[in-house]
Amino acid sequence: ITSDGRAVGALAVCDCQPRQLSAQQITQIAVLSRSISDRLELRRTEDLLATAIATNREQKERLRENQEVETRLIEWSPDCIAVLDLDGRLITMNLGGMQALEICDIKELNSSSWIDFWTEKDVPLALEAVESARRGGVGRFTGFRATQSGIPKWWDVMVSPIRDPSGSPTQLVAVMRDITERRRAVQMLRVVSEGTAAVTGGDFFRSLVQHLAGALGARYSFVAECTDPTKTKVRTLAYWQGGDFGADVTFLLRGTPCEKVIGGEVCCYPERLQSLFPEEAALVRLNAQSYLGAPIHPASGDVLGHLVVLDDKPMGDMEYAVPILRIFAARAGSELERSRTEASLKNSEARRRMLLEINNAIVSKLSRDELWSAIAEAMSRVVAFDRIALA
Repeated sequence: ITSDGRAVGALAVCDCQPRQLSAQQITQIAVLSRSISDRLELRRTEDLLATAIATNREQKERLRENQEVETRLIEWSPDCIAVLDLDGRLITMNLGGMQALEICDIKELNSSSWIDFWTEKDVPLALEAVESARRGGVGRFTGFRATQSGIPKWWDVMVSPIRDPSGSPTQLVAVMRDITERRRAVQMLRVVSEGTAAVTGGDFFRSLVQHLAGALGARYSFVAECTDPTKTKVRTLAYWQGGDFGADVTFLLRGTPCEKVIGGEVCCYPERLQSLFPEEAALVRLNAQSYLGAPIHPASGDVLGHLVVLDDKPMGDMEYAVPILRIFAARAGSELERSRTEASLKNSEARRRMLLEINNAIVSKLSRDELWSAIAEAMSRVVAFDRIALA
């Protein structure tokens, strides 16, 4: 029995002969029992202490590993993470942010004003965000800041407080996320949408390729429709050549980058276009180096043609442009389908009028020559021919 009265086991003395234990023997057994109990309690305490030490060591190791992971996550985050003092001066910045801004040595910027980091028109927004975080809130704005080499970039910025145990702000953290590609996509969508909003038919296709090439900074752009059921040949509906519209052309798809696009794929070749399609002489003539194309699908789902952007220099990362190209390819599909439907209705109306005029001629014209003259005049408005004869 332990000192706190808890039983931890039993001590037994056995003999093959009956005997009566003396008081001294009983006392000795009790002393031995307490000694064994103390040893067992000491061993149990040592085991508990060893377990606690091992657990504490494991927890410290896990904490150290977690801290290292957190540090690496912050350091190599693609977001720019900067720690500021309460006056908005830069204290430190993560490595990922330094790479995004092309900063080689953060010491050059230490203690400099993070607020003056921004362009003149964005300084009031940065100041307001810092003041909001200093009061315990969160400040947010969208600002422009070029990299050290001059690459333009737009940033979504959030500034929040770092609090001490009492909850009072002691420092600020500014997280800046690069939204340049998203902003370019929005600008591209706006430019092309505004340029094509008020036009239809042929004017729509011409406006589309002109504004699309301008929004992407590309030299060439065209929209084409398939000319045969086998989809082996296309004819351009509008063709922008950098400074003006070119004459519409008809060409075979085999061996061109357009072949897969008419097959239903969005294709992007950001560089080395001529080496990828060495049999296509037109690419050499245009000095085309890069290509982006999307199929034109109407509501029925069948491919009617394609929308293409070409450039005489590499395009770089065009991931942001693909969804926009899909949107306007769908818009072109709707317009092409509408134009075809309108042309079909006009043709049907012309044929109806021809038949009505022929019928009136049969009823009203008495002589053969007058009848044939009226029929020929009515048919010439619908069908092109050199002569007409009765077989």
